[in-house]
Amino acid sequence: MKENDMTVNSLLGYGSVFKGDIKVNGIIKLAGDFSGTIESSGQVFISESARVQSSIKASSVVIGGMVKGDITAADKVTVLSTGIVMGSITTSRLIAEDGVVLDGVCRVSLNKE
Repeated sequence: MKENDMTVNSLLGYGSVFKGDIKVNGIIKLAGDFSGTIESSGQVFISESARVQSSIKASSVVIGGMVKGDITAADKVTVLSTGIVMGSITTSRLIAEDGVVLDGVCRVSLNKE
C-alpha cells in the first residue's frame, strides 16, 4: 500500500453486526458492531457509532467509538474525544484528545513490535 493512498477498501457500515476474523491489506473502517479479531497492514478506523470487541493489530488505529480489547499498532494509535478504550494499547506513538475514556495499560515505545 502506498503511504499516501487513503482509499478505504473494507467497510462495516452503520447498523451492521459481524462476528469473526478480519484480515485486510489497506484501510478498514468500522461503523457497526464487530466482535472477533482485526489485522490490517494499513489503518483501522473505528467510527463514533462503532462498538468493537476485538484484538486489533495494524499499522495505525484511529478510535472514535468504543473498543474492548487489546490494540497493537506499529505506527500510532489516535483516540478521538468520543473514543472509549477498555484494554491495553501498545504502539510507538499515542495521541489522545481531551475527553477520551481509557481503562487499561498503555505501552508507548520506539521499538516497533
